Amino acid sequence: MVLVFGFLTCGIYLYFWIYQTSTDIKNALGGREDINPTMDIVLTICTCGLYFIYLLYRYPQLLLELQDRASQPRNDITTISIILAVVGLGIISIFMIQTELNKVWDSATRG
Repeated sequence: MVLVFGFLTCGIYLYFWIYQTSTDIKNALGGREDINPTMDIVLTICTCGLYFIYLLYRYPQLLLELQDRASQPRNDITTISIILAVVGLGIISIFMIQTELNKVWDSATRG
């Protein structure tokens, strides 16, 4: 649905996705102070999306920590996420990140 909403809203939904994903990851990692959803949005806008490429590196790194906490096998998508973002296919990186996050959230609700 992230892809669909992203296209239907001409990318505006992606800002909501960034904010919500940062918030969810921050809460799942115990409220870490180095994760700031509002600042992620502001920096993404101010840098014309360049900071977003950094987020597509950072989220998979945080995802590894979430997978460890959920006792799931690690699936490091960092490299492919960065490559896709650099060649202009960041939307596919978002899809991959969201898919992995959904696996973590599903295991947390089952376990």
